[in-house]
Amino acid sequence: LKQARAHLRSGGRVYAGFVSRIAPFWWGLQHRPEGILEADGVRSLLASGSAFNFAAPGTGLPHGYYCDPGELDGLFGEAGLVVEHLCGTEAVFGGRVSSFHQLEKPLQEAWLKVVTENCEAPVFVWASEHLLVVAKAD
Repeated sequence: LKQARAHLRSGGRVYAGFVSRIAPFWWGLQHRPEGILEADGVRSLLASGSAFNFAAPGTGLPHGYYCDPGELDGLFGEAGLVVEHLCGTEAVFGGRVSSFHQLEKPLQEAWLKVVTENCEAPVFVWASEHLLVVAKAD
């Protein structure tokens, strides 16, 4: 984020995507539910967003950092950026998009309208596996 900020003029914007901390839990429940028994790994994931992601080594999700949506304002602030928007990109659709595609067109439009108009609502942000941040250089 600091490198991105170094390339922006005052008022310039950066668009950044993140994988949320809930993503590996949903992946684990679906693909490797016994991972929940690895208590140290689960605690590490909850506390730091790294070091554990339910996948057996060399399989599944990549090892990396999974963010807690509540920490993003601080991370961007440390880099001299102000978060303007924090959006949950899937909201209720994550893992259920096939159900959405089976709906009649008017119902699809109604669902899509609610989700897009409320993508910054905390309930949708915290339920999304992927997040979009729009931040402005101060």
